[in-house]
Parts: sequence; C-alpha cells; structure tokens
Amino acid sequence: MPKHTIANIYNDFQSKYEDNPQFVIDFFSKYTIAFNNIKIFDDKDDLQDYIELSMFLSNVLFQKNRYNDTIDTLNRVLPIIDSEMIRLSAYELKDKYYTIFFLKGQASYRLKDYETATSIFKELTIYDPKDENYKNWLKNSLIRKKDRLLLVIYIVCSSAVLLEILLRLFDITTSRFRSVLLILSIIGFISAFTYNYFIEKSLRKSK
Repeated sequence: MPKHTIANIYNDFQSKYEDNPQFVIDFFSKYTIAFNNIKIFDDKDDLQDYIELSMFLSNVLFQKNRYNDTIDTLNRVLPIIDSEMIRLSAYELKDKYYTIFFLKGQASYRLKDYETATSIFKELTIYDPKDENYKNWLKNSLIRKKDRLLLVIYIVCSSAVLLEILLRLFDITTSRFRSVLLILSIIGFISAFTYNYFIEKSLRKSK
C-alpha cells in the first residue's frame, strides 16, 4: 500500500484546512508527487475525494489568474476522473466532474482560446440545457470566436482590395489576375457577412 493514499491526503487537507488560497497552494506543493501519482481508486469515496481536492486546487489556480496552470492541472486530472467514473460506475459524480470541466472552459476563455472554450461550453449546455450560466458563457465565447474570425477575414479581404488597386494603378500583372483578386475579396466579405448573420441569429435564439 502506498505511503500516501487519496484518503489520507484528503483527511490531512480537511483537518488542516484554512480558507485562503495560499494554504491550498502550499498544501498541494507538499503533496505534488503523491497526488500526481494517484491514477486509480479503490472505491467511489476515494474518487469523490480526488475530485474535491482537484476542485480546490484548480479553483485556487484560476482565482490567482494562473490560467495555464489551471488547464495543465485539469488536463491531468480530468481523464483520470473520467476513466475511473466509468470503471467504478460512479456516474452520480458527473455533476462534480462537469464543475471542474467548466473551469477548464473558463480558463481557456481567459487565455483567448475561444475554440476550446466554445467546445467545452457546448458540451456543458448539452449536459444541462437549463443552466443559464453555461448558456451565457457559450454565447460570449461564440461572440469572441466570431469577432476574431471576422477580423481576420476583413483584414485579408481589405488587403486584397488595396493590392488590386495598387496593381491596377501601376498596371502590374494582367487584368484577369486583378479581377480574380477582386472577386475573391468580394466573396470573402459576403461570406463574413453571412457568417455573422447566422451567428447573430443563433445567439438570439439562445436567449
């Protein structure tokens, strides 16, 4: 039996707990190797203890704006929790699993990784369609993702139009090439407008 089980780590945490972030950081610094080496559990109670400890750690990291550390921690613990819930048939712990999964979405959003954040919030809204918090985060993430994509499209298309004008002024390249460049720019603007329209329509429906 290992020196440190999840049960004795959890009991030590509970017996010494102080309601401040530094306590949590210091505690997990002490148990880093032991906690990171635990990957299977004897029963559902052990798994629940592991989830709760993971929640404390990831919450504190998020509160301290250590978003990369938050995601690194969750990328390590979430697959373990997921596989052990299946092995132990501990599906009643799904709510707690999604609580820290939600935190990964929030941390991804703060790091402007809207692709990952949107994917996470979509999964959460499928899991609990009535949760307004999930829906609001998804809506905001879609807006940010859309704005970034549209900005890139508008910059590229505007640059292409400017290039076409310069090529025409100095009579560089063939008129056919310039026409293709202009047509592609127009298609890009129309595509961006259409995409924006359907996203806005989708967001209005989500309200």
